[in-house]
Amino acid sequence: KQWYQRRVRGIWKFLSEFYLVEPRVGYHLLYYLYSRAQLDLYSEFASFTSVGTLKSCLTEDLRICQEEDGPATFYRMIPELYQKFPGVTTGNANILHLIV
Repeated sequence: KQWYQRRVRGIWKFLSEFYLVEPRVGYHLLYYLYSRAQLDLYSEFASFTSVGTLKSCLTEDLRICQEEDGPATFYRMIPELYQKFPGVTTGNANILHLIV
């Protein structure tokens, strides 16, 4: 089990370093995990980034999603993100601004 945990931490560290160079990695990971119904893993990824918080990471990745992929993907994910991360999404003015 420790071997597995070290391996997973290594993957998160690699992705978080890549995230610094190419911020779209976070959005692509978010969408991938959304499509696989594994959003729990996204909060783990967010903790490894230089941003460090799920709230900031999610807000930035949703902004990129809306700009890069358009409203269809963005609006498809929103309800599940609000259910999965209510403490981060509910009352988040930045996310509400993206929705409106």
